[in-house]
Amino acid sequence: MDRGEILFGKDESTQPRQKRYLEVGDGKQLSSVIRDGRRGKQDIVRLGLLDFPYSHSVHLYKTLVEAALGDVGHGTVLDFFAGSGTTGHAVMNLNREDDGFRKYIMIEMGRHFETVLLPRIKKVAHSHDWRVGKPVSRKGQSHFFKYIKLESHEDALDSLEVKPLEDAGDLFTANPELAEDYALRYQLANETAASASLCGGDFSRPGGYMLSVVRDGTRRDVAVDLPETFNYLIGLRVHARRVIENVLAISGIDAVETRCLILWRDIESTDNDALNVWFKTHGERIREEFNASLVYVNGDHELGRLSPADGSWATSALELVFREKMFETEVE
Repeated sequence: MDRGEILFGKDESTQPRQKRYLEVGDGKQLSSVIRDGRRGKQDIVRLGLLDFPYSHSVHLYKTLVEAALGDVGHGTVLDFFAGSGTTGHAVMNLNREDDGFRKYIMIEMGRHFETVLLPRIKKVAHSHDWRVGKPVSRKGQSHFFKYIKLESHEDALDSLEVKPLEDAGDLFTANPELAEDYALRYQLANETAASASLCGGDFSRPGGYMLSVVRDGTRRDVAVDLPETFNYLIGLRVHARRVIENVLAISGIDAVETRCLILWRDIESTDNDALNVWFKTHGERIREEFNASLVYVNGDHELGRLSPADGSWATSALELVFREKMFETEVE
């Protein structure tokens, strides 16, 4: 009481309360922010993005993010329903103001990702000031972002290719019961095994791996980033990624703390002999610098012959691990 840390009411009907002070590390004290909730539409209209019915206010999100993360300039914000991308916009504005390193992860499944959210992030990075879709200044910011499109259940089904087994017609005609049993038990596994969506396609050209999907009633081929997909499947924390003489070399540490070197090549242009020469010239140096103990290579190869007898490093079948990780299920 002598230190003035107790608040007394006007009379005995009010219970005394402890006075609490906002410390420097406690974050920002919030006032009412509801009044800013209707300014969001103007934020995207200025960017020239009209194909979105309602957007929250950037100022509102800035206030919330700053209050949650404090003024330390770092931290990660996760938005499961990204909408028009207001969260990313707000984080970028905050980082611009104090040279912070805050990050954001946004998730969105609506088609407006292509027409509103993605263009918005690009425009905000290009310039801070916009009017009716035109940049007013060149006050941009250095910004790196990556977006990932996940294969949907419908995409997987659309990409299935059914190839009947050769010479099976006569056998099934003579044995109707066998045909029925085969259709129920084995047909999906065998006759669709070569489908790209089941990773049955050839990994010999990692840059040319395609899925055939249906979009708006039209079938078209879309590219699949096999190296990036593999990184996620093994839980790789990427250390370096470089292309040297047509071979993509990715080094990193996987989910079980194994130091890996992953080599992706176009087998037609870099056959096994060329790969052996490449590894002796570049690969061994990269492996030693990163101290990688496991080397992955797409396609059949002979690098295992170059591994030392002391077992300091070894090779692994990339495609086999890729398919195992792609379709593995957790057993309780």
